[in-house]
Amino acid sequence: MGGSRDKGKGQTTIRHILQAAVDVFSESGFEGARMDVIASHAGVNKASIYYHIGDKMALYTAAMHRISGQTYKNIAVRARGLASPEKRLAMLVHTFAETVDANPRMGPMMLREVAGGGQRLPGEVIEDIAGIVGLLAQILEDGYKAGVFRRVPPFMLYMMIIGSVVLYKTSSPVRRRVAGEYGALVDGQEAVSGTVAQEIARLILNAVSIHPRA
Repeated sequence: MGGSRDKGKGQTTIRHILQAAVDVFSESGFEGARMDVIASHAGVNKASIYYHIGDKMALYTAAMHRISGQTYKNIAVRARGLASPEKRLAMLVHTFAETVDANPRMGPMMLREVAGGGQRLPGEVIEDIAGIVGLLAQILEDGYKAGVFRRVPPFMLYMMIIGSVVLYKTSSPVRRRVAGEYGALVDGQEAVSGTVAQEIARLILNAVSIHPRA
């Protein structure tokens, strides 16, 4: 009984640490983030981070991999229940959108990595990305063989999807400012999942489809 409670408490502590890490890393970058600040955000002492996770690089890796790894697993599991390549491609877009809405600070964290040339991008995260691109490549290949998709470079399409989802989410403050003067031209929705993801999926599907729909 006690061991089970301790394990559950430890997992809760780890979740709090990883969430705090994403928040601080997204604001300050890897170099600017301080372990004591992350500990304070998580409501633990710094020693707890080293005990549960490790040093700063281990924390950075764990924080990013928790989200990217779960995204990869979600796409893989959901794809098994969908026979249509079109539905699987739309599902992938919606899964990214749900992930970004649930983890809004992950987008800025990844954009920092992209801007910095990905020098600190953890190997585990690269593996997750490669796995997702592999799933996307299979969807596209199945659609091509079924005569519904044209040939499209998988990684280029991946960048179009993730770029649309992440930039929509992170551009919220900019969109609010533009909407103040040009409201009719700017979508003011905060969430990406839902109608925004549906529109992104429609545009992506039309880009790869042999017979685009209106």
